[in-house]
Amino acid sequence: MRDSRGFSPDSGPAPTSRAPLFNEHGDDILAELVLGRDRVVDLKVKGVIG
Repeated sequence: MRDSRGFSPDSGPAPTSRAPLFNEHGDDILAELVLGRDRVVDLKVKGVIG
């Protein structure tokens, strides 16, 4: 049986990319929460979110 843990030394280096910047996707995540624009603005003004 073949070992299939996902690592193959024959496949070469894994592709890499930079980590996201702080809050880089914050607005996208908040949009998925369906809070509404006014609620998001209110939370930002209050300093709850960045």
